[in-house]
Amino acid sequence: MNQMTKILGLLSILFVGGELRAKTFELDKDHTNVGFSIRHILTHVQGHFKDFAGGFETDDKGNLVKIDAMVKAASIDTSNKHRDEHLRSEDFFNAKKFSELKFVSDKVKIKPGSTAKVSGQLTIHGVTKPVDFEVEYLGEAAGPGGHLKAGATGKLRINRKDYGLTWNTTLETGGVLVGDDVDIALDVEGNLKDSPKLAEVPAGTAKKVIKKEKK
Repeated sequence: MNQMTKILGLLSILFVGGELRAKTFELDKDHTNVGFSIRHILTHVQGHFKDFAGGFETDDKGNLVKIDAMVKAASIDTSNKHRDEHLRSEDFFNAKKFSELKFVSDKVKIKPGSTAKVSGQLTIHGVTKPVDFEVEYLGEAAGPGGHLKAGATGKLRINRKDYGLTWNTTLETGGVLVGDDVDIALDVEGNLKDSPKLAEVPAGTAKKVIKKEKK
């Protein structure tokens, strides 16, 4: 690695916590929840997906500008084994055939601490439709050890029948077992991609490299 490459690498690290460059954050599975709720007769069943990937991007001003995510259908968890197996079956997600749910945003621009509509394409059960998430971008913060993080929340209501999830059964007293509306709720935390923690850069390192390069 030549000295100029070192300089550029060090400068990117030193400015990682500022607003001097665009950044990419990868979803932190340990601190992200992809949740949903749907009516069951009278009350609501809560659930989430345990296996997912993706991230989001910010511009050189610190604004959120892009979101994309993938969720594994088979990772659905409603704390009931029998129900989860039914949800993975052909009656609902048909997880063997349609293994992934996806969301890709259109171009957006949300300032830290602001809430805005995020339009994009949502794919469930092999069906892709335009949707509008309500997203609050929480901004950036340094986590333990100096690692830069960013966070956001999002919510969306969809009709499951729009995505071919039409299974239901009629109750003896009238009405149906499962509601049509699904409320999606996201709590997202991301880790800055491909960046060592700030604590790993010794004070004055960049100056020493630059000085050596000039000789």
